[in-house]
Amino acid sequence: MSAPELTIQVGEADGRIDVGVFVDVVRTTLKALQSMDRDLTGGRQPALKWRIVNVKMESPLELTVQADAPPGRPAHLADVSAEFLRTAECIDRDDPLPPHVSRATTRAIEEIGRAMMRNGTSRLAFAGADGRPVVPSPGMAAKARRVLHSRPKFYTAETELRGRLGQVTVYAGKSEFQLFDPVTAKGTPCHFGREHAEAVGALITHRIKVVGTAKYNRNDELLSIQVREYEPLKEDNELPTIDDLHSIGINITGDQSSDEFIRGLRDGE
Repeated sequence: MSAPELTIQVGEADGRIDVGVFVDVVRTTLKALQSMDRDLTGGRQPALKWRIVNVKMESPLELTVQADAPPGRPAHLADVSAEFLRTAECIDRDDPLPPHVSRATTRAIEEIGRAMMRNGTSRLAFAGADGRPVVPSPGMAAKARRVLHSRPKFYTAETELRGRLGQVTVYAGKSEFQLFDPVTAKGTPCHFGREHAEAVGALITHRIKVVGTAKYNRNDELLSIQVREYEPLKEDNELPTIDDLHSIGINITGDQSSDEFIRGLRDGE
């Protein structure tokens, strides 16, 4: 199976290349590739890691990146760069987008177009493994914005979310709880069947996982979840420690004590 590959060309009419312009284009392109990766796998994190495999130091400056994938990756990940190019062309031609393309990917392609306008780039081109050039038009950002604003005000998608359950409300036909993010402490309203009220109430302040249909606004902000399944998770103090792993014959610290190992992680050694 061939690895996903993408070549980026940036140049100016006078032959000079601004480093900031080039970095801006590469950054926004990588963001679009990672978003397309998530679209194809349905994952919350991109599965591919991109590395530079070739650079041509002349005008236009040319950079080729290739993806390293984990073992057993889904076969369709080989199409990430091809799907990115296909989507960019659809946007530029005002054609309908493939159904799997998310708003996040469309917004990332808009950012590439804005980077072109912001920096006054006169030459930007992409090419996949087949070498066929795809040259975005100066109007790509505006076309991507039209796509974004033509979509519904709200949309739904299946999701899985973890957090701490709190603030249960069962009143006047309403049954919901707040699921609080462990990092931001932001709560997400989660609607559930009234028949589960007693079981849900018993889990208040506990860590849980919910699976269900999430509602988002057109800015991809999570508004609520209609819960289909939920289950309690172990608390932090119930998870195995390094010493527990050692006791069953799993050694991840080598010859170091647990304290020395943690100190080394903390200090970057």
